[in-house]
Amino acid sequence: MSSSHNLNSSNGDRPARGPAIELESTMLHHFPDVAETPNSAADDTAADAARAVTSQVSPNATAGQVPSTTPGPRAVSSKQDRDLATAIALLRGGYLSERQLSQITKNWTAFGNVSLIDQAIQCGVISSADSESININCDSLLINATRQVSASGVFLSPSKRDRARLAQLDPSGRIGQLLGISDVSMLSGDEIEDRSVGARYTLLRKLGQGGLGIVWLARDENLQRYVALKEISRETAPDDAALEHFRREAEITGRLEHPSIVPIYQFGRDEKTGKSFYVMRFLGRRTLQDAIAEYHERRDAKQGDSMALHRLLAAFVSVCHAVGHAHARQIIHRDLKPSNVALDEFEQVTLLDWGLAKINDATGLYDVGGRTEPGDLHSMGSTAIGRVIGTPLYMAPEQASGRLEEVDALTDVYGLGGILYAILTGSGPHQATVDSMETRVGASDVLARIVADSIAPPSKVTQNVSPELNAICLKALSAKPYLRYGSAAELAEDVQRYIAGTPVMAYVAPAKRRVSRWMAKHPTLTQTILLMASLVLISAIIVGATARSAREQLITARYNAAVETARDLEINLRFEADELQRNLHFITELPIMNAIIQSQRDLADGVTRAAAPIAADASVAQSDTKQIVGLQTPEQWLERMSDLFDGFLNA
Repeated sequence: MSSSHNLNSSNGDRPARGPAIELESTMLHHFPDVAETPNSAADDTAADAARAVTSQVSPNATAGQVPSTTPGPRAVSSKQDRDLATAIALLRGGYLSERQLSQITKNWTAFGNVSLIDQAIQCGVISSADSESININCDSLLINATRQVSASGVFLSPSKRDRARLAQLDPSGRIGQLLGISDVSMLSGDEIEDRSVGARYTLLRKLGQGGLGIVWLARDENLQRYVALKEISRETAPDDAALEHFRREAEITGRLEHPSIVPIYQFGRDEKTGKSFYVMRFLGRRTLQDAIAEYHERRDAKQGDSMALHRLLAAFVSVCHAVGHAHARQIIHRDLKPSNVALDEFEQVTLLDWGLAKINDATGLYDVGGRTEPGDLHSMGSTAIGRVIGTPLYMAPEQASGRLEEVDALTDVYGLGGILYAILTGSGPHQATVDSMETRVGASDVLARIVADSIAPPSKVTQNVSPELNAICLKALSAKPYLRYGSAAELAEDVQRYIAGTPVMAYVAPAKRRVSRWMAKHPTLTQTILLMASLVLISAIIVGATARSAREQLITARYNAAVETARDLEINLRFEADELQRNLHFITELPIMNAIIQSQRDLADGVTRAAAPIAADASVAQSDTKQIVGLQTPEQWLERMSDLFDGFLNA
């Protein structure tokens, strides 16, 4: 489980359909993002016992009601216990997400007569056919919780036994809070008096629990402040590998001094219990996963705020810087995810859970305190997947394939890309892979699909994802390490470039977008250029209009001049024509001209009479006929008339 005191049992705000329950039963206590469960053998035994109990229950009994038959998990548990177990079974089975659980319980109470499974059926989240398998899972959870409480060997009062059973079902208390059940992580008054660590720290509330340790909210009696105290969950011998791993976790965290990495105040051993512990700063219970879930809930409700995304991106950049600081100290985290990032009320970011951290030096040896690295307690104990370390939804391909020798700083870059993917889409990068698989598949099948399948681009999962952020995310999540960003700092810089509105390295924007971005970045210069362009355009329009007007005026002037010239010519021609007409009239009135005209008429009449018999003879040519009669042609008459006129005029 997570070493942090700020835990979130949700892997995302979307339901993890498919192999979620089998994946968790196989890998849960190895991957610190969900509540701890018993081993698979205990699960099988519990499931068999649950089926036996279920077979004894009256067929009239409904889900959530206490039957009156042979005592079993439904007979010895309260309605609140069963509702809590139902919620856990629904979440682990992938029937709904924490967001959906919160929605269906808005008009429901754990202290009423309606059970949670009936409420889920009424809301349409599950069908009646699903209730039988869910009830079997609930019985299994309740039997395991009861057995673990009884196995402690400590006598508990009924109230404390109920609280212990609830704590076994929901170690972090998060699901209980969603259902409105009292916070079982708070210790009672007598327990507070009995639980003090190192005579300085008083334990107040359990914040989280995993396979290696329990995280408490404690009060520092010397400085009167609240701190987070993590103690190892069982007594250990000095040479115990668990103790060595616990110490290693504290030392790695303590050597990282950065504002965004949780500081370690003290490492020690409780004299009363003999358990080792270390003390950290208390950061509250809100994580980046909570902020992401809230952002997407608001967005789905059409109440999104553009500044909310910028705040999430700013937090992401701080996480990148913290990881970069760890890489500079040759430490890789290996389990980066939103639930391992704490956010305080002032949006201060703190990276948690360095329990899977590894020294990434050239020798491969663990160099804290001069000791070699102890065995990996998060191994799954199987040859096929025994070397797989991390959280499946955010796991890099080299992690899922078990190639731990290839796990380096670029693996953390992939984890950072997974966090950015969750910010953009609300779910882990491998959520679609898990959702697409059938139920009850093994962890090996899930890991194989993670290695083989490609990741759906954020823009395909969620609308309105900017192409720059989409490209940045996909580059960080490249299957080949050499295609990713070279460091966490490079990834942070590219995100900062996007926030600042400058071009990012992972995306080449179209020319139109580049121009728009440049104009937004240089508003004063853009306004000046636009003003100058406007002035030039206006000047060009004015000059063009003026030139066109001048050209039209010139054409008009030339036309008017031509009209005047034509009018003068017309007047002159009319005058000349009138003068010629008067002269011709004078000439034709002369006696000699009248005689000539009359003689020509007489000749024309004679020619007509003489030409009739001659024309009958076809052998006589027309020209010969003209010569016979002596008649002249019109052209000859015109020539003679011209000579005559010239003579008259000269006279």
